[in-house]
Amino acid sequence: MSAASPPAGSECIHCGFCLETCPTYLLTGREEESPRGRILLARAIETGRLAGTRGALAPLDHCLGCLACETACPSGVAYGSILGGARARAAGEGHARSRLEQFLVRHLLTRPRRLRVAVWLYRRLRIREGLRLAARSPGLPGAWRARARLAPALETERFVNAAPVPAAEVAAPRVRLFRGCAARVLFPGTEEAMGVLLRAAGYRVEPVDEPECCGALAHHAGDVSAARHAGRKVLSGFASGDGWIVPPAAGCGAHLRGLSALFPPGEDSNEAAALGARIRDLSEALLAGPRALRFRAGSALPVVFQDPCHLRHAQGITDPPRRLLLAAGADLREPEEAEICCGSAGSYHLAFPAAAALLGRRKRDALLATGARVVVTANPGCWVQLRAQWPGEGAPELVSLARFLADRLAG
Repeated sequence: MSAASPPAGSECIHCGFCLETCPTYLLTGREEESPRGRILLARAIETGRLAGTRGALAPLDHCLGCLACETACPSGVAYGSILGGARARAAGEGHARSRLEQFLVRHLLTRPRRLRVAVWLYRRLRIREGLRLAARSPGLPGAWRARARLAPALETERFVNAAPVPAAEVAAPRVRLFRGCAARVLFPGTEEAMGVLLRAAGYRVEPVDEPECCGALAHHAGDVSAARHAGRKVLSGFASGDGWIVPPAAGCGAHLRGLSALFPPGEDSNEAAALGARIRDLSEALLAGPRALRFRAGSALPVVFQDPCHLRHAQGITDPPRRLLLAAGADLREPEEAEICCGSAGSYHLAFPAAAALLGRRKRDALLATGARVVVTANPGCWVQLRAQWPGEGAPELVSLARFLADRLAG
């Protein structure tokens, strides 16, 4: 840090507006587990007043990176940049938030071919049922019991849309549908529904198989090296061509829009900034399409939209999904604590399963309290997190925004 550089988070006036939106502060009530506490910690590490030991870095590790604090902050503190810088320095010194988390992110969750085999085995061998039994075993360490309780139900997702979609005009704008890694394996029906919706909105849709991963999960896990490696593959894969790029998840969209922050100033960061300007969330692209979407008429269905943090806070997108749901005939309900993270946060639940479970139940209860018959989300990670906490028979349907909209398209 140069002598002229202000300390990290110097704009913070310690007003406390961030406290009521910070998931870890709500769980613990501890100052060091709040954004302003972490800013002071990051500043101490940056200036060398505090060694980057595991104990010292724990509050930084515990942060979900949901950025609700940025939305609440009246001073415009760029907390995400502060957190990213502190984690990059820690990673440079060999620190990892969770070795299990990094292993699964590097070698399974971001590798579609491997993940496809793992999901097949998970279903075939009924591994979820075995994990749920193991969660009741007193001989299993507490953290592993918490992870076992979070084992999600990964149903085979299918999508059948009977409504015919008109062919795109020759001069229609092109959209590149970035398939991603985990999303294409876990939610193939949602991917298909995205393509149907974009074509119905008048776009020429081009699915993109490579690169397989944008690096968002690695970045969430604090693995800056892997995130940069994936980011460079993305830059190479999208170096040619034009048009908007629509990613499969809110987390991917937020990461790609902010990709330039991963690189030092120069050629890569400039390319990443140009790429970020081409990213559009599905809801944005659908509302801006050459053709307005037409939905079947029907009685209003009570629906609640669960805002993914990386849509609401990181990208500032709240209105477009709601406009689409209303157009599709939803009787839209608003939950309490819409700004609070569900606990998914990429791969956070792998590192801190107990905290993730508490936040997941808190979010579930707020959504169910609306009385909605359908809960809609726009991020696969949120779906998996909520599904692990979801009640049984008679519970509202939990579905992606793309599936909900595509199922209601008019012919």
